[in-house]
Amino acid sequence: MGNGGTHGTDTGATTGVQNGTGAGGYVTQYSCNTATLSAGLSLTYSQPSCGRLGVIHGQVTWQNVAAANRPSVTGTLQLCVTGAAQSFPFTTDTTGAFTITTNLPDGSYHWQLRGGRHIDNASPADGTDVVIAGGSSTKNFGTMKGGNTNRPTDNIVNASDFTALRTQFGLNGIRSADFTYDQIVNASDFTVLRTNFGLAGHTMTCP
Repeated sequence: MGNGGTHGTDTGATTGVQNGTGAGGYVTQYSCNTATLSAGLSLTYSQPSCGRLGVIHGQVTWQNVAAANRPSVTGTLQLCVTGAAQSFPFTTDTTGAFTITTNLPDGSYHWQLRGGRHIDNASPADGTDVVIAGGSSTKNFGTMKGGNTNRPTDNIVNASDFTALRTQFGLNGIRSADFTYDQIVNASDFTVLRTNFGLAGHTMTCP
């Protein structure tokens, strides 16, 4: 659209592009009743991208968590954005899958994944960053090893976790030592802790 003035001599031009009219029309306006046009001026209009930005389709294998117990398994994905960590909470479905919208532009991002009762996994320790291309990314974040009762205080399975399990042994309900998410602290949780005793999770370093 455009009106007012003549080439090189405008005193009050309105310029822009328009698609449709009325309430359903869309307008990108460059100027409104102002002297903005001049000889040699070139205006370029481009259509912005539509839809959600930075959509991450993630997959997690939660160690020793049966499918029937997984809907309530939650975690936090951290991404390095311009040298600082940004956090994105999520909840998996019964397959360990989740989807989050980060609104981040295309690019490669260091990450750290953490969840209650599990030790963290991260890049670049595992060798692969989250790569968002064309507005989305599909990423397998690997196995989160159970046995950590102190998330997010520490990132290691050690004697303090054994003490917590011993104190909670035999108790029902949501407990920090219920590594299998079956609503009871028992021998299966002790087996998970014993298997992973001394293991430390990966940590993320933002460049």
